[in-house]
Amino acid sequence: MLQNFVQSLAKIPSSHKENLALWVDHFDTALQCFFSSLPSVYTAEISQYDHLKTTVAIATALVLSAEQNKAKPFLLIQGDFFGIQDFIFSGGRETNKRAAKILRGRSFQVSLFTELAALKVLEACELPSTSQLMNAAGKFLIVAPNTEKRQAIYRVQNELNQWFVDNTYGLVGLGLVVKEAAVSDFFGQTFKKLRDSLFKELEK
Repeated sequence: MLQNFVQSLAKIPSSHKENLALWVDHFDTALQCFFSSLPSVYTAEISQYDHLKTTVAIATALVLSAEQNKAKPFLLIQGDFFGIQDFIFSGGRETNKRAAKILRGRSFQVSLFTELAALKVLEACELPSTSQLMNAAGKFLIVAPNTEKRQAIYRVQNELNQWFVDNTYGLVGLGLVVKEAAVSDFFGQTFKKLRDSLFKELEK
């Protein structure tokens, strides 16, 4: 399997190897393909891919936060699109031969919105794609360094929500919650409580 993984990296186009961001995306995809079904060496409850990606995201944030916030060097950024159900099903409830296509198309559109929003946040924070831990069902989670760049996160939120007002008449929008975290917050039940608090903030 490891040999196949190395061979897949060799197939990355030469032009993409010269672009670090593109190369990282290729590497991440290959890593997911070969290691997402392999149990972590530390616990069988998670895959080796998830373990590696989480480790990289945490390490990246630690390095970039440097001396700025020793007590709480991390920012957990939880994004959530609201109005998804109304957006997907509006005008598509009628029984007709195109209803299924409409629903699939709008579901894909939500996935695309979520991915693009996460990429905008990563870009604003000058972070690689590997800092995104989760992106599914209209939600995403990013681990970022606790620096002055946090203000850029809210600018992205305002920019995206204005776009949604202009293009969807406010039918959907992006909610963002940012919470500081210490190293100890990533262990055991503490991390679960932190994640729960993020979701509660989004529901307000």
